[in-house]
Amino acid sequence: SAPVMTALIGLIVYILVAGLTPGAAFLSLAYGWFFGLWQGTLLVSFGSTAGATMMFLLSRYVMRDWVLATKNSHIQKVQTAFERD
Repeated sequence: SAPVMTALIGLIVYILVAGLTPGAAFLSLAYGWFFGLWQGTLLVSFGSTAGATMMFLLSRYVMRDWVLATKNSHIQKVQTAFERD
């Protein structure tokens, strides 16, 4: 009865799942089934992009110190390769 609100809530849920969990393949299939091919494709496309952007911003600005503390050896290898090349 409220397709726009349902799609908006679905988009927000997908953004959170795509940004905060390792994968959203099941949710992508469910959205295709529930919303149909074209609307599901749009929601999954925008939701996955927004979720990835959210995760990037979180890791870049909010979790930066934790990432550097736990993954510093890997980061140093990448930075050394960038400097070399």
